[in-house]
Amino acid sequence: MKKTMFAIVAIAFLQGIQLHAGQFNHNMEVPQQEEVRNFFTAVQEGNLDTVKNFVERNEYFVNSVNQIGSTPLIVAAANGHVEIVQYFLYHVQDRLYYSLRNFANETALTSAAQNGYLDIVHLFISWLNNNNLLNQNEWMVKQALGKAQFFEQHQVVFYLERVIEHYFEALNIEHYFEALNIQHYFEALNIIR
Repeated sequence: MKKTMFAIVAIAFLQGIQLHAGQFNHNMEVPQQEEVRNFFTAVQEGNLDTVKNFVERNEYFVNSVNQIGSTPLIVAAANGHVEIVQYFLYHVQDRLYYSLRNFANETALTSAAQNGYLDIVHLFISWLNNNNLLNQNEWMVKQALGKAQFFEQHQVVFYLERVIEHYFEALNIEHYFEALNIQHYFEALNIIR
């Protein structure tokens, strides 16, 4: 238990996430390593019933990490398992859980984007927006866009570019004028400044 708790705390610390004692259920039993491996195998293979069974037996599995520091949410997103991603997003109460990164600095959103899972990318964006978390996670959306561009996931790139235009760039006055197609918006900016 101490090793795994240390790993969770270390990952959170490296990412600048402050944890507090209330985030962990101290009554959780620490499963054997083989059970954790079996759990991650179920996540990777998309076996939702088995994943639910593990989590219902022991909440520990939700906060577990695999050998490369990936959470179950990252593994599910990287493998295109929409139902499992949805289960974790709506089951886990920790509002920082979605933003945890593995040792390769990947979040679940970036993992889905680089693998071209548009349905999962859309699910994440909708979930972030519905929980009023989208505006504070521009970095994550832009990181996902960069991954999608690098791995030539054109549908994901197109979608994330629209998200960025709609949610983030509309807040910038230069893009606001440009979006409204106002002629000579640079002149208008000079007047405003």
